[in-house]
Amino acid sequence: MSTQEISKYITELTAKAVALYWQTRAAQRKRQEASGKADQGLRSALTGGAQMDGFIDLFTELVTQDGISSSFVTGH
Repeated sequence: MSTQEISKYITELTAKAVALYWQTRAAQRKRQEASGKADQGLRSALTGGAQMDGFIDLFTELVTQDGISSSFVTGH
């Protein structure tokens, strides 16, 4: 995706990252509850990781389109 396309769709891309965050948290919480080994409080929705993947993907796209080599970007 070009820099111009990212600028055009930044709101949509950000909304997708936010939606993925909440969907992942909910899925992780449900998975822990189903296993009978749920962490206390909100921790169960976070300990599985992956909830920030949408943001990692978005930021990776932004910085690589701005000229930073993908070899300098670490993600998931």
